[in-house]
Amino acid sequence: MKMFKRLFSSLLAGMLALALLTGCGGSGILNPSTPTQRVTVVERGVHALLTAAQFSTKENKAFDSAIETTVNQISASPSKFVPLDEAYEELNENFNNAVQKADPNAYGELFILSGSINPNNVVAKLKELMTALRPVPGMDTFDARIYRVANPNDLSDNAWVVFLVRHAG
Repeated sequence: MKMFKRLFSSLLAGMLALALLTGCGGSGILNPSTPTQRVTVVERGVHALLTAAQFSTKENKAFDSAIETTVNQISASPSKFVPLDEAYEELNENFNNAVQKADPNAYGELFILSGSINPNNVVAKLKELMTALRPVPGMDTFDARIYRVANPNDLSDNAWVVFLVRHAG
């Protein structure tokens, strides 16, 4: 357990360093210039966290449609979904239903964080989410994707969206 904590801390420090770099170089992560932007640098850190916790990670194209549909729904008004209320719960349930339609042996969950959170704090929030994950027999593989979405009519209305889909490897 002590070794796991050290490894986990090291991976988190690496993610933090990567997230700091994303704030430089005009990548658009802090001030989105497009309504939907996948943030692969933070995704790599999530994959490292999952691997350190002895989960497998693999991008599964079967979930692309469910993720794309949900991203488009959120981008219409991201701030509407930031408080964890009925709108969020309904969206999360719809996302999971779409994931299970693509693969009946999968389970999807999304997390929406305020767009005002900088990448460093997104990493900290993701660490909290990852610590709650427990192995489930037969569903040991994750597809983790992270997006920065914004309302196309008001780019200041934005959010971070984390998609986690657990499925059979």
